[in-house]
Amino acid sequence: MRRLIPILIGCLSAWSPSPEGLMAQQTQSAAELALESLLEMPVSTAAKYEQRQTEAPAFVTIITRDEIRTFGYRTLEDVLWNQTGFYAGNDRQYSEVGFRGVGRSGYYNNKLLVLVDGHSVSDPFSGGSRIGGAQSIDLENVERIELVRGPGSTLYGARAMLAVVNLVTRKGRDLDGLELNADLGSFGAHGASARYGTVLGPKADLAFAVSWASSEGEDLYFPELDNPVLNGGRAQDLDWERRGRALLTLRFEDFFLQASAAERRKGIPTAVYKSAFNHPDAESTDGSLFLEGRYVRGLGPATELTLRGYADSYDNKGVYPFSADPDESNAARNSLERRAVGAEVRIRWDPSFSQRLVIGVEGNRVFRASSEFDGIPDAYRGGDFPFWILSGFLQHEMQLTERLVLTAGIRRDEYSTQGSATTPRAALVFHAGESTSFKVLAGDAFRAPNTLELFVTQPSGALLANSALDPERIRSFEGIWQQRIGPVATTVSIYHNEIRDLVDLVQVPMPDSLRAYGTLIFQQQNVDNVRAQGMDLEARAALPGGIISRIGYGFSRAFDRDTGARVVNSPKHQLRLSASSEWWGWGTFGVAARAESGRRTLFGQETDPMTVFDFTATSRPFMDHLTVQLLARNLFDAAYPLPSGSQHVQAMIPQPSRSLSLRAELRW
Repeated sequence: MRRLIPILIGCLSAWSPSPEGLMAQQTQSAAELALESLLEMPVSTAAKYEQRQTEAPAFVTIITRDEIRTFGYRTLEDVLWNQTGFYAGNDRQYSEVGFRGVGRSGYYNNKLLVLVDGHSVSDPFSGGSRIGGAQSIDLENVERIELVRGPGSTLYGARAMLAVVNLVTRKGRDLDGLELNADLGSFGAHGASARYGTVLGPKADLAFAVSWASSEGEDLYFPELDNPVLNGGRAQDLDWERRGRALLTLRFEDFFLQASAAERRKGIPTAVYKSAFNHPDAESTDGSLFLEGRYVRGLGPATELTLRGYADSYDNKGVYPFSADPDESNAARNSLERRAVGAEVRIRWDPSFSQRLVIGVEGNRVFRASSEFDGIPDAYRGGDFPFWILSGFLQHEMQLTERLVLTAGIRRDEYSTQGSATTPRAALVFHAGESTSFKVLAGDAFRAPNTLELFVTQPSGALLANSALDPERIRSFEGIWQQRIGPVATTVSIYHNEIRDLVDLVQVPMPDSLRAYGTLIFQQQNVDNVRAQGMDLEARAALPGGIISRIGYGFSRAFDRDTGARVVNSPKHQLRLSASSEWWGWGTFGVAARAESGRRTLFGQETDPMTVFDFTATSRPFMDHLTVQLLARNLFDAAYPLPSGSQHVQAMIPQPSRSLSLRAELRW
């Protein structure tokens, strides 16, 4: 980590765009203007209506389309891992993210809520949010990302325990033309995408996007499996990926319609769930669809009505071979299906100049939540476990004085299968001056047990259902200081989180009905109570020479309150640095770096500290149409394995090595 800062400073020093002072001053002014625009950009995710970032009752970060392009972010994993307080990892099947010390591998982001234009794309079957290659939309279709740290269950219900991430898509008016992308990169990566947007009228537009991508992936080595019978611990030609996505957005006056479809097939090189190692048939497929219609209408100068209706579909299929012999066809096959519909009615009412109320009710009916397992003699065949959720919420914002604002809210969720949950929150925001704000936040959030944990027994995978699980709960306290000093904007956050009834795997005696599979089996139980304390520091600056930079430091101490043991997969120190600049009028350069201290694994080891650099160079448009971008991920080819989940026999999973990619974009 000590090498990171001097290397970055050296990169920035080499980027001086011009020795002429006047040009530098002009560029600096443009950089300050860009920073000002970012800080003034409204955010709607924190309160379900637009606010300035300093007014929002949370620590909010906005990642703009320009930032996504400048740093070559391809997935939500790329975005989050470069944000203060977040850390990620890739188990070579799915990507996962942790936040402020909490993020055990193998739980697939079930404490993070991901939205697309306010529509949840988290899967209620497994409770997870797909953020890497399995995410539902391409970042090329995103106008900005609103990242709200802290509990969000008061407005959004279950799974919004740690943070809420809202991907705001590009509408037809934003695109206003045709864009074509072609990608070529390391490890056989290639792909193409197209987006088209048009304006249909003063209050109407249309946007449509499709994409396809493929990669052969890396060959991997696992020391734990270094045996001649297991190909010396090497998984070859198994890290491949194929994916396709489509997105349609239509706006017409007060109506909004959006449809999304995505499918992703991924080879599995890690022998998860006791499957055979280095078998070419091991793979998983994730498919998702959603359709949402929304109507927003003002009922007067002080009242706004929002009506939402939506339908969701999610499918997961997996092939897990038993035998290492590729000529043998015996394999476990799972099929998970979820079909759901829902609706929300929300009213925003300003009873006076100093008050604002948001009142809403939401219902969600999961009418199919089925699981099937084939290919295992006498295996559990699964079943269908439909359920419903009914929710009501209230939020009241009050201007107590000219400088002091109180926001208080409460939500009640009733589950047909898992009981109920009440989640309050409150926030005081004090504007000490034009450039200074203080926030004091307190709130609760929860995660309801998912269908897999409650009802699905899979003897071959040594997993026993537990219908008695209680929701996981968090109580969070946070103090935030936001300060603007000239071209520098800083945020300091100190937090204290109490998390109880965390679900974890516990080994239990095998039921008599399943004795044929052994004497012990794992079951999800409420066993962990975690305390996470720490601080996040972040500064954004417009530096001389037109450089726009960000530095973030996160410290977290997360431990089990009962035993005092440090939490698994939880780095104590995190450093994030990024900077971008235009260079000699040729284009834009971006460098990003992340450094972390080690993480504890499930098996008690400690990973080494890691430092990773990414570099991006994006040209100005040639002939007003063609843009070329070169992206280097893990520029110095750092080798850094990260903790695995309970589904693996390996203690650590090697992370992606250096990769280069070239993107060409045509726009009309």
